[in-house]
Amino acid sequence: MEKVLVTRLRELVYGPETYSPETPGRDATLFESELDQLEEYLRGGMLDVIMVPAHGLLPAYSHRLINSDYLVLVETEGSSDTSGEREPVTVRELAEQELILARNGCGITRTVHSLLDEEGLSLGRSEVEVANCSTLLSWVGKGMGSILLPERNVTPGLAYRRILREDGTYAEMFNEMIWDPGSQDAVYLEALSRKLAASCE
Repeated sequence: MEKVLVTRLRELVYGPETYSPETPGRDATLFESELDQLEEYLRGGMLDVIMVPAHGLLPAYSHRLINSDYLVLVETEGSSDTSGEREPVTVRELAEQELILARNGCGITRTVHSLLDEEGLSLGRSEVEVANCSTLLSWVGKGMGSILLPERNVTPGLAYRRILREDGTYAEMFNEMIWDPGSQDAVYLEALSRKLAASCE
């Protein structure tokens, strides 16, 4: 999950704009893991709320979209020739790339699978598979394949290309908070998610 979202969430729990009606002294323990495990822990009651890329999972739970960003392609070969945004790449062209991806528990990997499935295309993958999304940038410039990132996570000075769908729109990643509507803290989590989404506008 993006560090800026984690920072904003911590500020809402602990900072000067703490939101905790009727129950002061709220606490939060942050746990980072692959999506599959986070979803399992939420279903099992071991987590109160998760922040994950939105993929229509857990339909019986409460959801709130928090933010979105364009998903972009960073081509490792010649990526430093021209910095900033370049001509977009179509989804079909993306399928022809050798992509370095994290395991399927990574939101980027799930998003690109969904994107290609929408257009009936198969995924081209590099032989390299990394442990998690946070290490993708370290592969830029190694000539092993290209990577996908949310646009705001691209290091200044790198060239990147937005991904153009068949319908003319750009591919995006949407992040959401999910919680159990039957939780004793559901009212608090609903308000917390609303404030977090508002802070990202």
